[in-house]
Amino acid sequence: MKWIDKKLIGKQYPDIRFAIEKQRLRFFSKATSQTDPIYFNEKFAKQKGYPSIVAPPTFLTTVGYEKTIRMIFR
Repeated sequence: MKWIDKKLIGKQYPDIRFAIEKQRLRFFSKATSQTDPIYFNEKFAKQKGYPSIVAPPTFLTTVGYEKTIRMIFR
């Protein structure tokens, strides 16, 4: 059984930015049954003040999953 490394509790990391293809966001949004047009419609997202469509909150679980698991678990 793997355990979370307790040294990582409370540790803060710097913000990171990376590019994500819009089609990947749309695919993920559809696969997770998102219905808000902010996830699909670029014009709508821009009207709401975003530069483009928005990533659903759970999308980050798909980014760097393997690296994160290796970092968190010992």
